[in-house]
Amino acid sequence: FWLKLSVLSSGMCHGWHNRLLAFVGVVQAWQIQTESGTAVAAFTNGWRAFSRLDFDVAVPELRRSSNEDPRCGLCMWAVAVALGPRPYESTSSALQRLPAAFDASEAALLLIAAEDDTTGTKERNKQLAEALTVRYSQNTAEYSIQRRSLERLWGKRMSNVAVNFPSDPDVQAVAAFALVQQCDPIWISLWTRHPVGDAAQQQAMPLLQNALDVNPTHGLALNLYLWLQAGGTASFPEGKQTEVVVHAQALARSEPGAPVMQFHAGAALLQAEDWRGADASFMAATSAGRPLHPLVYLEALVDLYRRTGQKNRAVKYSVALAGMAKAASLGPPAGSASTSSTLGNPLERYSVHVVLTNLLFGDHREVLRSPDPGSDMPYAQACWHYARGMALISSGPQELAGTALAGCQQAVAEIKRTPARGLGRFPAAAIGATYCGILGVMVSRLAKPADPDDVRKLRGLVHDADAVDWDIPMPWYLSPRVFLGAAMLRAGDGVGAKEIFETDLRIYPSGWALFGYAQACASLGEDCGAKTRFENAWKEADVSLRTPVTVDFGHSARSQAARFLQRSGWELLVVVVALVAIPSALFIWWNGRLAYLRKKRRGETDSDGDSDSSSTTDVELSQRLIPGKNF
Repeated sequence: FWLKLSVLSSGMCHGWHNRLLAFVGVVQAWQIQTESGTAVAAFTNGWRAFSRLDFDVAVPELRRSSNEDPRCGLCMWAVAVALGPRPYESTSSALQRLPAAFDASEAALLLIAAEDDTTGTKERNKQLAEALTVRYSQNTAEYSIQRRSLERLWGKRMSNVAVNFPSDPDVQAVAAFALVQQCDPIWISLWTRHPVGDAAQQQAMPLLQNALDVNPTHGLALNLYLWLQAGGTASFPEGKQTEVVVHAQALARSEPGAPVMQFHAGAALLQAEDWRGADASFMAATSAGRPLHPLVYLEALVDLYRRTGQKNRAVKYSVALAGMAKAASLGPPAGSASTSSTLGNPLERYSVHVVLTNLLFGDHREVLRSPDPGSDMPYAQACWHYARGMALISSGPQELAGTALAGCQQAVAEIKRTPARGLGRFPAAAIGATYCGILGVMVSRLAKPADPDDVRKLRGLVHDADAVDWDIPMPWYLSPRVFLGAAMLRAGDGVGAKEIFETDLRIYPSGWALFGYAQACASLGEDCGAKTRFENAWKEADVSLRTPVTVDFGHSARSQAARFLQRSGWELLVVVVALVAIPSALFIWWNGRLAYLRKKRRGETDSDGDSDSSSTTDVELSQRLIPGKNF
């Protein structure tokens, strides 16, 4: 009570001047009332950090802006927003900031009410503050139970504010953020099969489009817009995709400490099949490292390289990811998010990428040499058994594949027995069950090579796999739908295979799916443009494909040589010409010199009356050519 009273009284006794807060080279243009230049600078830095979802930087800067001018209502409101629940965190983490967030939201309402409306924004700020007060509760126990309903209520209130201010990009973006926050705690998954999440996305996308129509480089709007589009549940309007992606990349380049911005741009570029652009964005996010755990960014790179057939890079980064996961299992790096609530046990989750990457690219010897991760990591053990079984089917002895299948099923059963065993939100049981199912189909095919039930079984596995939320990086090393499409091609069902691959390309585009799509179109005698798309995806690949799920080793060496020639260009041509021309020139000169000496010697013997001109050997002529050299 005394805090609120002092804030209110100080606000009424203070005269404010108008100052326009303009971000240099960035996005938002809030109008705040303050006489403090340091408050303006701190607010600028804080809201820029909030726009790139870097809350660890945003909160201290926004607090500093409020401390520099304790009467700035919008500064206090921004502090309250930034202190709220965040993506990638659990409710327990949000509870630690709840008291401060509640006090800041109440204080912001009082401060804004005491403002003079010199800028014409008081009504907007008042509605923003009133909407925010419903987001928090003084009672911690009550909040932990009602958090999701409070977030939905805040989203509803902010949607009403956005209706009242349709031309204000900041209001539109914050309203979209409030809608995106509704489905705690799995913000990143986009809730593609969650009814509340679907409704929230349908409401958020028009708001973000409105914000970008007014300001095409609005950071927060771009961040959310790209991520929702990347999830495949929303799409860019005609002609809008290139514009948004270009703005996002430009904004990300201007913000070197904005890995989430880079990550979201990379996800959108990946869905748009801009493979090189996605590579650059994910690499930039990996280099920055904050605010998410760097394992997320590194895994995205591994996923990208596997999708585009870049074996060497995929293996290299898989090994690096496993090493980083081993270090992270001892504790998160300084300045990064904790792995406990979102990533689970990093060693168990990320160490499997090495064996799965080797399996994908057909390196069965390495798969069979890999050690058993142990029963204390059942998810990793399930993946190991699966990879081992698939390698045994391909390279033998095939009779041992059944043992690997039994081991995979036993490991998945162990995961289901201990669902809260530290894997966070990662759907380990569902992914492990999918792997076991694929291996089971392959094992049954050994007994019945032409088993008509293959397609039916794989279709059931794909149906179960669709229950796993969309995510970047892709939860599987290769989409289960690609296995189904390959089985349909094998059974001669080109129409069904084409439909399956088309669906997979909308959800998880990859060179493997594009190869299958091209084969399906070719079997139907159709030109669907898949060949060009595949060549674009496979431009940097180290391997060639025989089927959508297997590597063609016979063509891999030739493709690597051709790619080497293509990359080297004129430099390689100059080297080759030099290596051929120089020895050739020396050979010609040497033979010419020998011929000259023979002719000269022949002339000398003729003048001496010696008719045996052939008595001088080439060795003697060489000794004359190189005096003192004993051949």
